[in-house]
Amino acid sequence: MALQKMTNLDYFFEVAELQRLVGGRLANAYDYGSGGGAFRLKFSSNGTLNMVVELGTRIHLTKFVAPAPAVQSSFVKFLRSRLENARVAAVRQLGFDRVIEFEFYAKGETVRLVFESFGKGNIVLCDADWLIVRAMNSNIGDGTFKRGTKYEPPKNAKTWVAEATADFDCNGDTAKCVTEHFNVAPFYAREALARAGVDNLASQKSREAVAIALHSLVEGFSPRVYAEDCFSPILLSSRKDEPKLFDSFFEALDVYYGSPVIAASDVEKASSERKARFEASLREQDEALKKFTEREKLGRKAGAWIKTNAVLIGELLDAAQAKDTDKIKKLAGEHGVDASLEGGQLVLSIDEEVE
Repeated sequence: MALQKMTNLDYFFEVAELQRLVGGRLANAYDYGSGGGAFRLKFSSNGTLNMVVELGTRIHLTKFVAPAPAVQSSFVKFLRSRLENARVAAVRQLGFDRVIEFEFYAKGETVRLVFESFGKGNIVLCDADWLIVRAMNSNIGDGTFKRGTKYEPPKNAKTWVAEATADFDCNGDTAKCVTEHFNVAPFYAREALARAGVDNLASQKSREAVAIALHSLVEGFSPRVYAEDCFSPILLSSRKDEPKLFDSFFEALDVYYGSPVIAASDVEKASSERKARFEASLREQDEALKKFTEREKLGRKAGAWIKTNAVLIGELLDAAQAKDTDKIKKLAGEHGVDASLEGGQLVLSIDEEVE
C-alpha cells in the first residue's frame, strides 16, 4: 500500500510546529539515502532539532537521525556553503499550499529556501527579492527555475478552507465538487462531508453545513495515527477505529512513516565504503612507514660508514678536486667502494650490506 502523503492541511499544522526553529541556526544539511529528493536539515535551536524532507511526500521535524551518505550531492554542498550557520528568521506556508519557505539571515543578507512538496518536488534558493540563486531542479513541470529570474509560487485560485462560504455551485460528485472550489485534498474533503453529515450539496443548507465543516478542519489539533494506515493532525469523524494519539504532529508522522527514508542497504553500503577507505588508508600509511624506516636505517648505516672512513673520503675529495680519475679509481678499488667523477662531482656509492 502506498504511503499517505502530506497535504496542504497537514503542512498548515506542521508549519506551526516548525516555528520552534525560528531564532535558531542551521547547523548542517545532508542527503538522506541514495535515491535523491530526500534530505535532512540539522538545526541548533535550544538544543539540536532535525527536519526530514522527502520531496513530494513529507516535510517535518523528526527524532530519527540516520547515518549520512559517505558522499553528499553537489546541491547539498552548495546549501552548506551558502547557509553555513544561517539564522532562521521565519518559517511560512505559502498560499496555504504544499510550499514551505524558510527565511534565513546568512552572511549579512536575507535568503529564502523554498521547498515545493508536490509532484516530484523542488528546492529553490532565492535572495531577499525572490530572485532565484539556484534550484535543485532547474526545469520541472510547468515551471522554469533559471538563475536570476523571479520565483513565483504556484498559482491557486481556490478558497482556503478557513475562508469557506456556502456561495458555490455543485453538480455531481460531492467530494470532487468540494476540491474544485476549495484548497483542500480529497482526503480532507471527504472528512468535511462526514462532519457536515450530507451526501449531496444541492441545497443552500447542505452547502452551509459543509462550509462550517471546512472551517473546523483547522481547529481541534489532535495528532493521531489510525492503525498505521492513516495519519491526521485532527480527529477524523469518518474513522471509527481507535487511533494512537500523540502530543506533537511530527511524532505521529515519525511513527506513521516508520523509519528514516535511508534504506538499510544504503547504511551497509556507506559503512562498507568507509571501512574500505579506512583500510586502504592504513595500508598506505603502513607502506609509507616501511619506506621511511628503511631510509632511516640506510641513513644510519651511511652516517656510520662516513664517520669510519673519513680519511678515505678526504682523499677521494682531493682527487676529485684535482680531476684525477685514475687516483679515484685506485682508491675505490683498494677500499671496495664504487666511486666516479661525473660532471666534476664525486659520486660515491656504498654497498647496503656495509656495516
